[in-house]
Amino acid sequence: MANTNVTQWTAKAVAQAVVNSGKSKRKVAIQAAIPERTFDRKLRGGSDFTWDELLRVADVTGVNPSQFTPPIFQISREVA
Repeated sequence: MANTNVTQWTAKAVAQAVVNSGKSKRKVAIQAAIPERTFDRKLRGGSDFTWDELLRVADVTGVNPSQFTPPIFQISREVA
């Protein structure tokens, strides 16, 4: 999976978590301590989220951080 595909996939997963949380993008950005312009750029796939940012967004939106890991990088229970 190319890095741009990972960036886009993660951005879409974060955007979906924001929608599902019922909070505005602005509120999530503020609560996750990510500048709004930076958060918007990352949601557009303009740059990668850091793991620290993903953990904070997961906490704010109430999702498990594993939801931000592309399937290609997830370990199957059968393999583990």
